[in-house]
Amino acid sequence: MTNQQIHSGSHFKKILTKGVWYFFSSIFIKAINLVLLPIITRYIPPSELGILSTLESIGQLLPVFISLSLDEAYCRFYFNHNKTHEEQKTYISTYFWIILGWGIFVVFISMIIGKISIMRLLKVPFFPFISLIMIGPLFLQLSLLGGAYLRQELKSASFSFIESLLHIAYIAVFMYLLIAKKIGISSKVYGLFLSSLISVIIFSAIIIKNKLIGFKFNKNILIEGLKYSIPLLPNQMSAWITGLSDRIILILYKTTAETGIYSIGYQLGQTMRMISMSVFKVYTPIMYSMLIEKKEDGLKRVEAFFPNYFIIIFWIAFCIGFFSKEFILLLTESKYHTAYLVVPIVTFAYFFGAIYKPFLNIISYSNKTWIISSGAIFQAISNIIFNIIFIPIFGQLAAAWTTFGSFFIYFMWIFLWSQKIEKINIRWNKIIQTLLIGLFLIILYLFINSFFKDNFIKILLLKIGIILIALFITLKFRLIDLGYFKYNRKKFNNEK
Repeated sequence: MTNQQIHSGSHFKKILTKGVWYFFSSIFIKAINLVLLPIITRYIPPSELGILSTLESIGQLLPVFISLSLDEAYCRFYFNHNKTHEEQKTYISTYFWIILGWGIFVVFISMIIGKISIMRLLKVPFFPFISLIMIGPLFLQLSLLGGAYLRQELKSASFSFIESLLHIAYIAVFMYLLIAKKIGISSKVYGLFLSSLISVIIFSAIIIKNKLIGFKFNKNILIEGLKYSIPLLPNQMSAWITGLSDRIILILYKTTAETGIYSIGYQLGQTMRMISMSVFKVYTPIMYSMLIEKKEDGLKRVEAFFPNYFIIIFWIAFCIGFFSKEFILLLTESKYHTAYLVVPIVTFAYFFGAIYKPFLNIISYSNKTWIISSGAIFQAISNIIFNIIFIPIFGQLAAAWTTFGSFFIYFMWIFLWSQKIEKINIRWNKIIQTLLIGLFLIILYLFINSFFKDNFIKILLLKIGIILIALFITLKFRLIDLGYFKYNRKKFNNEK
């Protein structure tokens, strides 16, 4: 697929036709996770789930050191090196060999650190907890090369099918070992490791089949990637600190049980991330491609895209937060029910994480990655400081609010710098109207709810009614520009 084919035509149609595969794959994965929550919360007590959540947090830090953020550079410069098959092969091969070699070294050092410190902190054995948690991220980083190749070429159906298949394999192993073998939290460790192993086999087979891996290495490609990626390392670290380090601080200052409860609420609130990632797996390569081809036209299309994206994402976040208590009560054991308190806070933290993505792509396109990283450093420092101050006093609520504050600060930083680099006209009237409608409906709910005295059915029906009112007002006052979608569809047909 050429650059012109990727960014031409209706972006909305591409997001629907291509992104729908990512979306349904993400929904499928999320639905399985939600369905399994009653089983997980029944077989795993909050204290053990807190240990598991912390181990996963540590495992998610390793990719930062393994890849050195080269996965970001890989996507950014992909369209600069895909003009011929041989050029593309050299490009992908260079990234493959450097990640493999450096990754093995990082995993070895990580295992030594894990044996010395993490085993003592969490009181878990080296095998399988430390060893498999450390090896899995290397497999996943190598898998990203094949996965990113499919995404950049907008082969969303293939990528989503593989992603869903891998999750099924993980769940099958996890549930079998948890229920049949009753081996506790180690069952999830085995499931995650097997899934990552299958992942590297499948995605490596794809790029090998397309003859995109060989004994090729271009130092100029590596230097180009490192110049772009190294300044992004603080940003990657910040993402980990903001989204995952709170588990470690909760364990240090509170209990593993509270950490486990918090992780359940965080998991539901993190649904927003799944939705925004589904959209931007399609829209990010489109943005890069069209900005490379003709920047002025590309920026105008981003201007038309953003308000509609903002409003849709806002109401999705509103619904998740609004029904969070019902979700938690229905899907978890009673000892986890307080998790609903953190869901709306985490959801709107990831709402800000969703709406800064177009502006982040503009900064990335300009190669000013120092802006991204400097904001990330400030975000990370403030997150750690506030977590250390407030978690000992307020526990999981402090962790949730600190996450929210960190995401909001980072959004403002990215937005303001992006506007300075490339001015995008924001339709503030629609955004402000949407926020005011949301605030009005919350006040209306709190007033009417006071008469229901925690009647589950009546409150659920009230909430559904309020969401229908929100949908009616949004369409009635044309806050979402339906003409934008019609215009793009017409333009797409003409271009085609």
